[in-house]
Amino acid sequence: MNRALNNDLLNSNPLNVHKRKALTYPLLVQQFIHGNLLDLTGFFQNGDLVHFSYSRAIDVISNAFGSSSVSRYRQLATAPAQLFDIMRHFGQTSGAHA
Repeated sequence: MNRALNNDLLNSNPLNVHKRKALTYPLLVQQFIHGNLLDLTGFFQNGDLVHFSYSRAIDVISNAFGSSSVSRYRQLATAPAQLFDIMRHFGQTSGAHA
């Protein structure tokens, strides 16, 4: 790849923006904890929880396009009740989709 094209890609990559200016939005830092990998993907409107999905990763597949996970989704009726409270609290305190 020629140097000019490489520089254009680096400069247009959103992951490199932090190198040029201070962050103006919240940054989420996560600590790796050994155990089951759960995904709680929520949809919020004005900080209120509208819906969320609950799944557990059962396998990770890597290829030339990156990595993906094979997940087993669960019905929300089978989710622990405290997950609803956690997701509501997250939406309210983060101002998600406000």
